[in-house]
Amino acid sequence: MRSVKEWAAYLDTVDLPVLRRTAEALGRLAKTADKVTSADLAQVILHDPMLTLGVLRLANRPRSARFENEITMVEHAVVVIGVTPLFQQFSRLSVLEDLLQTKERALEDIHCALSQAFHAAYLARDWAILRMDMQAEELYVAALLHDFAHLVMGCVAPGDMRKVQRLRRKERLSAEEAETRVFGFPLCQLQEELALAWRIPELTLSLMDPRNVERPRSRLVLVAAEVVRHAARGWYNQALEQDYASLAEMLRITPDEAAALVHVDCAVAARGWKRYGVPPLAAWLPMLPGEWPEEPEEEEKPHSSARPASGETPPRPHLVARPETLKRSMADIAAHCNGTLNLHDMMSLVMRGMHEGIGLDRVVFALMLPDRSAVKVKYVIGAEPSSPLRQFGFSMQTANLFARLMSQVQGIWVNDGNRAQLGTFVDEEIHAMTEGQDFFAMSIYVRNKPVGLFYADKKDSDESLSEKAYQEFKSLALQAAQGLGHLARKA
Repeated sequence: MRSVKEWAAYLDTVDLPVLRRTAEALGRLAKTADKVTSADLAQVILHDPMLTLGVLRLANRPRSARFENEITMVEHAVVVIGVTPLFQQFSRLSVLEDLLQTKERALEDIHCALSQAFHAAYLARDWAILRMDMQAEELYVAALLHDFAHLVMGCVAPGDMRKVQRLRRKERLSAEEAETRVFGFPLCQLQEELALAWRIPELTLSLMDPRNVERPRSRLVLVAAEVVRHAARGWYNQALEQDYASLAEMLRITPDEAAALVHVDCAVAARGWKRYGVPPLAAWLPMLPGEWPEEPEEEEKPHSSARPASGETPPRPHLVARPETLKRSMADIAAHCNGTLNLHDMMSLVMRGMHEGIGLDRVVFALMLPDRSAVKVKYVIGAEPSSPLRQFGFSMQTANLFARLMSQVQGIWVNDGNRAQLGTFVDEEIHAMTEGQDFFAMSIYVRNKPVGLFYADKKDSDESLSEKAYQEFKSLALQAAQGLGHLARKA
């Protein structure tokens, strides 16, 4: 049996594998390596804990005196190492799914661990932004790597890690007891050795150190890790209630608002679940309170997923405005108005704010075509597949309301009180697209030129549109214009 130091020495010679989707994304970027920015590369790296660990390890190797400061953020690491040298390093990476292709249960375990690490990182960064932390990525990285020794051993010693899981399940041992039984030491000791050998930044280590729980930034990282650990065993337990109380205290909100914030964050983080290939934590949110079922033994075959009965259509959820989500979306956009987000990420923040924050059921962003002849739908949220909003668009040569809105930066709230006055401007085409709903619309300008239009309504709610919702809609649309302006300058 190897000692802690022997394991650390062995692991120092091992190249960590990456997820297949990470390798594929890097391969696509490599085709246009001369045009890839540090932000482009960092975005891919930060979704893969193993690659994040490897890049920070590489960036913090002993260097010349002019690079004395620790590197705690991935984009900074990319700048220091260089895009071309990194692509050379990436060409030698092994793929996790190939490495464990004959060990399905071990592969599922490490996929779950990587998915949970990403969820914790997403929570930590989102909460850091709400606290107006200007270095939110430092907390993201600390939460992503919170249990990096477990992730590393899941890749290089999957059989031993399965033994740990079996001991914990069958004999109800704690994690440290099971790890000591299998390895001869708890993995937290190995993490300390690896952190020293790999020169993991002291700031990152301090943020994930439970002894620093009284420090606000460390506490935020630790609560994020605890939320994910507890939610992995179901969303109804006393430990999560304590986590919500801790989060509420840090963000100065109520525990109920903290719980709603966690649920929304996990739902948003779950959108990238295919990268990890396992059900995300948000998949268990709809389940009723009760005991979490025991895991099947290894020899049992997985059952097919339950499906709704033929012809059944699940009811559409009733959206309720969530001020904390709106506030977070506004803060996220403001924090990234320096051009660090691409168009898709920027619009995702805006659409999320309108849909979940303001409680608008259907939101559309339509983009001006390059020849400026028409405006066509680019992003839609909340509309049924058969809805005309899925084909939202209009010609700039028409005289209808949407085309007229594009003549300057302006918004409008169409309702029963002004529909008659607007007359022919709300023509049959608009009536068909909006399905006769009251709606908000606002044009977006960048560099004094029209670039698109936002549309939103509350088709699926009993509530009517309100003046408060209209003002919030316009504020978010204007913030989107600012973000798009920074993207244009970056381009």
